[in-house]
Amino acid sequence: MRYVSQAAAGQWELVSAARPIPAVLADPDTPEQTRELLSEVECVRRFAWQHGLRVGDSYRKYVHLDRDYPLWFVNASAPLAFRAKVFTFPIVGSFPGLGWFDKSDAERFRDQLSAQGWDVNMRGVAAFSTGGWFADPIVWSMLSKHPGAVASLINTVLHESVHATVLIKDQQFFNESLASFIADTMTGQYLQHVTGQAMPPELRAYLSGKQLGQQRVKQLSAYYQELNAVYTSDLPDPQKYERKKQIIDRMMAELRLAQRPNNATLIGFRLYQVGGPNFSALYEACGYNWRRFLSAVSSVSTPDFGREQSSEIGPVLDRLRERGCPTRLFPIAPFEQSDWRWRSKQVRRVEEQRERQTRILLKERELAERRAPVTPHFAGK
Repeated sequence: MRYVSQAAAGQWELVSAARPIPAVLADPDTPEQTRELLSEVECVRRFAWQHGLRVGDSYRKYVHLDRDYPLWFVNASAPLAFRAKVFTFPIVGSFPGLGWFDKSDAERFRDQLSAQGWDVNMRGVAAFSTGGWFADPIVWSMLSKHPGAVASLINTVLHESVHATVLIKDQQFFNESLASFIADTMTGQYLQHVTGQAMPPELRAYLSGKQLGQQRVKQLSAYYQELNAVYTSDLPDPQKYERKKQIIDRMMAELRLAQRPNNATLIGFRLYQVGGPNFSALYEACGYNWRRFLSAVSSVSTPDFGREQSSEIGPVLDRLRERGCPTRLFPIAPFEQSDWRWRSKQVRRVEEQRERQTRILLKERELAERRAPVTPHFAGK
């Protein structure tokens, strides 16, 4: 109950402090970089919507609170196995970790789990989604200051919008990895779309950063496999602990990590990184059409995985591909508008007409896609 009440209070704090993005853009005290980044959001929302993602009323507001992150994520694992501690709640299901809006609450929870003998990891979360339950705002930590800030924000909005579109109960490895695949791929497509260039500077910078990230993923995956081999071996526990220490010492030195990792750290990393080749193969089988792809992945249900919080999602995706990608396009939900009470009847009529025209164009595009083969778009590989 304490966790649920703090989650409700934390969400209310964000929502009540959020301001409409147009008001933030018009505010003379808004920093220029913040204004530049927020100016991109509505275009990203519409692009996401046109490709089947459900944006609803999310990311139409911006909030900045005086702390590093909106919340902190705490997850735990058995010390001699990659077995996540799972937290279960009525209705919403289970999760391999919990988010805390107050840092001190997160620290207390971390210490409690550690005292019980779990490997525990706590990290700040720059962005999150309520999965379509609420209208999520853009939070300050989504706006970075590095050269790839625009692409990073685009990627984050797309990633979190996936959670509001497809969210399989009790399967966070699938949910997060799906969102990562779609956002990573669609970010490049968006940059090509808005610039009209095959390789705009923003895309080049984005791909360069992504390449470095993929190299780190390979390194961490290799250490995960090495540790897993130790844990599943017939060695006695004391020797397993010693081998674990040796491997993590080497990981610290090779990757130059500032904080010592553990099993919970690596599980947290893998939440976002499983099934990449399988997602790619399914996307190709769907003719590089996002709405067909979304129809396929949305047909998955919890029993397909065999157990809750399964990290082995490849076979599930392969079975989807073997069945053949659906020809049915994923339905486009209404592109939500601001509160009607603030609009004149004339403006409302114009916007309704524009919405009808957009739907007609999308319907024509849908029919054209069914008649002719689709030329592959940037696939973010």
